[in-house]
Amino acid sequence: MHNLYYQDQDCSLTLTQGIEEYRNYLVSIGRKVMEDEEGSSLITDHDATHVIFGLDTSLEQESLLDTWVVAGCSWKFSYILGYGKLDEIKKLYKALYNELGLLGFLKLYWYLLPRKWKVFRRTRRMKKKWLFNFPRSLLKLNISDIRSEYGINILSEEDKKTLLTIRRDNVFFEIITFGTLGATFKFTSPEETIEIEGALKEHKIFPVEDYKIFEVLRNLKRKT
Repeated sequence: MHNLYYQDQDCSLTLTQGIEEYRNYLVSIGRKVMEDEEGSSLITDHDATHVIFGLDTSLEQESLLDTWVVAGCSWKFSYILGYGKLDEIKKLYKALYNELGLLGFLKLYWYLLPRKWKVFRRTRRMKKKWLFNFPRSLLKLNISDIRSEYGINILSEEDKKTLLTIRRDNVFFEIITFGTLGATFKFTSPEETIEIEGALKEHKIFPVEDYKIFEVLRNLKRKT
């Protein structure tokens, strides 16, 4: 997990510095930093949304950014569409689709629905919508001041956590995650699904606020 300074609600960086931090983050994870073509500011406009709404480029946070942009920004469809037509973005979308497939994207959106709903509710409480093609005068302002002016309350790390129920060796237990699991999954058979659903009826899941987080360390000296 990358802790970026602009992901702090009260970040004192200017918007220019926040965009620079975002692009340095892209380099650190091996992503290409795209540059605006002459006469265009589309890339900068896009990068600024990551900064203003406090999100990185993980699949989960890219999906949350979609909700911020659609519900919390003022934009022209033709302008937004231009971003998706860029060659680098086309290649990225193709790679993601090959990795996840349509079903994978649908499962991701279903998994993120509670957080996307939380984002949507926050866009309704904004004082005014963020201009996707924003005034360049804002580049010199502190990110915290801009968020205060627009009424933008970004998701904290606490807001991003998710409660997962896992079953291993016929025992259910809960874990709390704060980002991507970095794992692959497979579908259960119809028989397994029925059996698990039956077992779940005997397992009580409490509100996420009721759980305490403990860190379990593996004993590296053990061979089994």
